[in-house]
Amino acid sequence: MARIRSILTALATIEWRDVRSVNSISSNNFFLFCMLLMMQPASMVFLGTVGGLLLFFPLSADPMKKIPAERLPLFPLAHIEHIALRAAASFLSPAIWLILAILLIGGARFQILSLQLLVLAVGANAIAFWAERFLQRAPRFRLLLYIPSFPGITGGLIRKNLRELLHVLDLYLACALCAAGIAYRLLSPTHDPDAVFMITLLIVLALSTYAQQQFALDIERGLVRYRLMPLKGWRILLAKDIAFLTVLIPLVLPLAPLTGIAAGLAALAFGHQPSVMQAQPQARWRFVAGVSVTHALLQTVLMFGLGSLTFRQSPLFAAVSAGLWLASLFAFGWQYDRSRY
Repeated sequence: MARIRSILTALATIEWRDVRSVNSISSNNFFLFCMLLMMQPASMVFLGTVGGLLLFFPLSADPMKKIPAERLPLFPLAHIEHIALRAAASFLSPAIWLILAILLIGGARFQILSLQLLVLAVGANAIAFWAERFLQRAPRFRLLLYIPSFPGITGGLIRKNLRELLHVLDLYLACALCAAGIAYRLLSPTHDPDAVFMITLLIVLALSTYAQQQFALDIERGLVRYRLMPLKGWRILLAKDIAFLTVLIPLVLPLAPLTGIAAGLAALAFGHQPSVMQAQPQARWRFVAGVSVTHALLQTVLMFGLGSLTFRQSPLFAAVSAGLWLASLFAFGWQYDRSRY
């Protein structure tokens, strides 16, 4: 039992760190906006549920996956101890804690919800298990291999930044909102243009926190590599911005594309400063944490303002967003060069 206890202690420490990483939503632009919607409970519940479900999947991952596959067979455990370890480790999952908390606090009224979450967690782990085995046998189906290489000296950086974007939940939230917007346009014969406009801004909002922390997944080793690259700071920032826009533009294209691009450029223009001056480490498969509530509010006001002006007043306001973005790109590219040397 002592051997199992030591392994479980290590796993519990890792899981607790994972739970603490959920705190990133406290400064995420999208979730702060959801808090502002408390006067409209229906909208807040819908948006919060979409974000919560996305967060539920990585939290329901099997804790035993935290142990490298090649190391587990080396543990001096008998067969019965391996079984006991796996059974005990399942109760370290944050998803199981959540389900038990709902049962204990909510009682019989939430039994169906608890059962649904349990089925969802088991299903997610089953799909992940079989998908991993399938990809091991057929690695050609790994989607990351098919991200195209971009031309130019920063083409490799753009590709790398796209891969990083695929490892934060903000992107998948934006994809879910895009799917909801497309469904609304297709299923509603007399769709409201204002509703399409608002969904477009929500898609930009879902990605906007990442614009504040574009070096979030480059902390430590990645930043050292950037210092060794013979590239100007504005080129490094431009590679990150191109990756951001490569993801954003297809998502807003079926809705209000010019509005979405204007808001996206405004989000990038504001995000260069905290990206360069206040970069913070971020966990993968979590929502990106912004710098502060103040930054979140200012960025949201800027991109919603320019997006609204582009949609309601004149498309020329998109040029204003582009001008702000270019000025910010070169200004903070120069600032980044100063910080490297």
